[in-house]
Amino acid sequence: MEIVNFGHFTASSKSGIVYFTNDEGHDWYDIRFGLTQWDEKGEFLDAIYGAWAMVSPEGVITNVEYDPSRLMPGDRTVLGIDASHEEITEGMIYRDGVILPKPEITPDELRATYPELTPPTFWKAARQIGVYKADVLAQINAIPDEETREDALIDLEECTGFRRLHPLIVSLIPTHSITPEQLDDLWLWAANQQA
Repeated sequence: MEIVNFGHFTASSKSGIVYFTNDEGHDWYDIRFGLTQWDEKGEFLDAIYGAWAMVSPEGVITNVEYDPSRLMPGDRTVLGIDASHEEITEGMIYRDGVILPKPEITPDELRATYPELTPPTFWKAARQIGVYKADVLAQINAIPDEETREDALIDLEECTGFRRLHPLIVSLIPTHSITPEQLDDLWLWAANQQA
């Protein structure tokens, strides 16, 4: 698979027009003009590469297109790839001139994407596994350190929503004899009830 790196582009504006220029001073629109074919109506026909990808400064592919005119590469590197745009996916890694598979996501990375639950939704779902707000409040009120106890009460009573990886939520797992996976299932079920 041939991969051509067109450089890292930054955005600038002049007279209300946005320009994307790579480190060598080449304009993105000028580059792609010579690599694409258009009909007389200005409709995109084809490009020299089957896939065009934008890569974040961290090396993560953030966008893949078959038509390079769809790319606006501000603070991104642009790659032309001799492959179908369906073979390259967001999340893959570009490193040392090679495209690597998307890394496996860890359970906690996946949990970080779970939707936020409103307090009523959270507490109603918690009841399903025998976790009651009054019991959690009693546990918090039993914390000996006053500052830690007050912080926990604020987190519990003043929040507008609960995230799956919030320390208070994570702390419920061992104290209520549930597994993280059981809480995941409950969380996703509750999120569907909330929607």
